[in-house]
Amino acid sequence: MGLQPIYEEQLLAIVPKFTGAIGFPACCLLMREIYLANNQGEGNGNPILRSLAGVAFFLSMTSLGWFLSTWAVPEGQFTFATGNVASCAFQGFLLQVAIGAPLFSVAMAWYFWLVVVFGKTTDDLYRYEKIVSPLIVLYSFISAFLLLGLDQYNHVGAVCWVMGSPAGCENSAFHEDLTTPCDRGNWAWAYGVAMFEGMFHLMREPFFQFNFTTSAAYNKTPILIIFSVYNSRSYFVLHLPNHCVQH
Repeated sequence: MGLQPIYEEQLLAIVPKFTGAIGFPACCLLMREIYLANNQGEGNGNPILRSLAGVAFFLSMTSLGWFLSTWAVPEGQFTFATGNVASCAFQGFLLQVAIGAPLFSVAMAWYFWLVVVFGKTTDDLYRYEKIVSPLIVLYSFISAFLLLGLDQYNHVGAVCWVMGSPAGCENSAFHEDLTTPCDRGNWAWAYGVAMFEGMFHLMREPFFQFNFTTSAAYNKTPILIIFSVYNSRSYFVLHLPNHCVQH
């Protein structure tokens, strides 16, 4: 026997506040440790560590967004909702900009692959990093600001993300209801696919290909393989829960 809907809503409203409260400081501590470790040696530092810091930074945005959970949702839309349109848009921005976390995970997998399969050095990776990291940061923030300007961030269950308001209005959903006009978020389904879902799935295949190819070189550098395989498994642990809950 399942929980009654009211209790399910209460769990969805309460649990993310605890996980977010743990996740945000944990990400900050990880970034601090990486900063200290990356500045101990000489040269340009370690691009793989900086990519891990990038994952931590964008996951801190996710943690903050989920910590707010129903506090940011417009009042009356969900259990314990106390927010308004502005707080909802802010939370949606945080959850959208978090697309940078899986993108930096793919960058890490690529760097591992280059080191293990092609024997690239830290200096080689640094040259690639100067292009890859700015592109990830730019995409993450430009997409988030674009959706903000288009009024796409609206109530989606216990949080706010890309959704029409009212839900399912006009062209906001794939199976549209053209009889209900949208106050906000028209064509939300298309923007969500283009700005988050599409990029998430586009990067998934090369991510696993990099990790599987790297795993085939196990006898060459076992320590790097351990990190590579761990990175592969963590892709779903870190990013798939948000991906599923938002949809």
